[in-house]
Amino acid sequence: MHLKKELYFSLHKELISKAIEELSFEHILAPTKEEDSFFSLGVSPECYYLFEGTFGAWDNLQINASSLKKFCQKEEVFSFTMNTFFQEIQSLCEMSDQTLAQFLEEGNQTIYCEYIRRQEVDKLDVRKLLEHSFCEIDQLLLGHPKLIMNRGRIGWSGSHIHEFSPETKAQFQLRWLAIKKGLVDQGAIENLDRNSIYKDSLTSKDIDSLITKLPSGSLDDYDLLPVHPWQWDKYIMIQYAEFFAKEEMIDLGQFGKTYTPQSSLRTLSAKESSHFDIKVSLSILNTSCVRGIPGKYIETGASISESMVSILKTDPFLKDKVIALQELYALRVKNPYFEYLKNASYRYKELLGAVWRESVESRLSNDEMAIPTAALFFKNSKSSFIKELINLSKLSPKDWIKKYFETVVIPLYHLQLCHGLGLVSHGQNTILVHTNGIPKKLMIKDFHGDLRIANDSSHLFSQKGFDKLDQLPPEYLIHDLYTGHFITVLRYVSRVLEEEKLLKEESFYQILGQVVENYHQLQKNIPDSVNLLRENFERVLVNKVRFIAGYDETSERLRPVLGKEIINPLIKFTQVYHEK
Repeated sequence: MHLKKELYFSLHKELISKAIEELSFEHILAPTKEEDSFFSLGVSPECYYLFEGTFGAWDNLQINASSLKKFCQKEEVFSFTMNTFFQEIQSLCEMSDQTLAQFLEEGNQTIYCEYIRRQEVDKLDVRKLLEHSFCEIDQLLLGHPKLIMNRGRIGWSGSHIHEFSPETKAQFQLRWLAIKKGLVDQGAIENLDRNSIYKDSLTSKDIDSLITKLPSGSLDDYDLLPVHPWQWDKYIMIQYAEFFAKEEMIDLGQFGKTYTPQSSLRTLSAKESSHFDIKVSLSILNTSCVRGIPGKYIETGASISESMVSILKTDPFLKDKVIALQELYALRVKNPYFEYLKNASYRYKELLGAVWRESVESRLSNDEMAIPTAALFFKNSKSSFIKELINLSKLSPKDWIKKYFETVVIPLYHLQLCHGLGLVSHGQNTILVHTNGIPKKLMIKDFHGDLRIANDSSHLFSQKGFDKLDQLPPEYLIHDLYTGHFITVLRYVSRVLEEEKLLKEESFYQILGQVVENYHQLQKNIPDSVNLLRENFERVLVNKVRFIAGYDETSERLRPVLGKEIINPLIKFTQVYHEK
């Protein structure tokens, strides 16, 4: 692959700028204010970085990446990369040599994936992007905005990235396995017709062909399980060889519809019309963890999903405002030789599984479109997605963002306050449904891992499956919204709106504060610990935890750590404040 020098090194500047921003937000780095709007960051007695920037609403540094320069011994250095930058700040980040080596590996993979994405993004007409499907938009997005190395894909080679990544809009068929029923852990919604699930991916001709490969000539004794082609080649054909030798598992080959990956990599959407997306095990390290299919919710995931649908239907405030993408069927096959090794990496216990979930398009009416909320901070040199969406709606920026808060933020807040339910509401699993650009509904997904429950929720034992959810004190659960959506999505949306000269950040958070205050008029006795209008919130650190924990997989997935408190911008820019 030929790399264009100018683009390649500009991506390193952008990644360094993002690292300075996020590590300053986490109080790991402390740039010095210079004259005018310039800042400097010393990395050694002889070397420093100089850049132009401003402070945002969260007291977060916002850097003009094109202004970034490096100086050593008073001379400008014209060629530098994120590799040298992280070597220079290694001691500040308290990274071991081994952690830094793996961090740099993630960084180079991230740069490579971004290079592929940017070749597409830079030439896009953003206005035309509004007409694209949910998955087509999702594939173009930047990745997790807070995590510096947000597309590490450790385990994939360059050819794998081109074969299977969203940046390349990869298309491939799934490999299908027949598995003796006694080996399968599974869960399903009530009265599920398995054949309807299979027929969404496979034609009748495909199914007939598969059946001819079974010893019994019938599916009665087997379950069908789709496998990602990379997962098959890397793990399944070898690590499950004993099962194939005993004919307890049978490789049926690649069949059926063509699938393409969403930005989460392991969730796949059919290129043709389809009622379901399929989430499959993909044992590569990406962002915070290895992307297998955990066994925890296999048997209860569908029940949890049904319970969530029931709550939405019976709550007058949420009914017709929120759509839950239901998880209908899940399968998992344990490898007994790995399963009972308590101190082994979790990756070996999540090698083989799949979850079927309703597709976004299957829940839209003819006049509706859907976008991941992360699309709202998508931009290129020509325009931004949110600017074009507001233009399409014919609303003013203030009216549009107020409508967004009422459509997305308040239902999520209501779920927390009135039901004790928290969805880790980042930019992929919160989906905005709009009609002609006007926010209309909220769509939510990922109850198979991103849904948690307050330990005092009235639903804890009254709803099927909810007792299996992670249980948190309400004051921790509120971070699923505050940190998950405000800091991980809205912090970047408000910045784009100001950069596009559509709406000042101050006005953005004033409007959000007022919308929350309006909702409070409907509620009584909101505890300060879960009040979005309290003065301070805990700062959750996501990059520092990697520096501390390294890449050891023998424990569970990474858990965030806390830093200094954040002054809530909803309070900073308004007079709305509930005294304790």
